[in-house]
Amino acid sequence: MQGPEIGLRRLAAQRVAHPPGVDPAAVVRWMGAMQAQDLLGAHWAVAVRTTGVRELLISEALASGRIVRTWPMRGTLHLVAPEDVRWMLALLTP
Repeated sequence: MQGPEIGLRRLAAQRVAHPPGVDPAAVVRWMGAMQAQDLLGAHWAVAVRTTGVRELLISEALASGRIVRTWPMRGTLHLVAPEDVRWMLALLTP
C-alpha cells in the first residue's frame, strides 16, 4: 500500500472522506471518544464528520445529554456517548 492510499483509507475510516449523516451523537458513538479539551475544536471535529450539521445541533446534543463531555482518558476532556461514560471511567480512571 502506498502513502496516498493509506491517507485515503484513514480519512474514510475516520469518516472524514464520506460523512455518514446528520446526527452528531451517532458520529461520537462511532468514534468511541473524541478529544474535546477545546470545545470549539470538538464541535469542528464532529461537524466535519457529518453532512449539513451546524454548531447549534452539536450544542443541543451536548445540552440534552445525547453527547457527554467528560474526562475518561489522561485527564483530557473527550466527547463520548452517554452509554459509554461509566465503563470508560471505570476502566480508565485507575
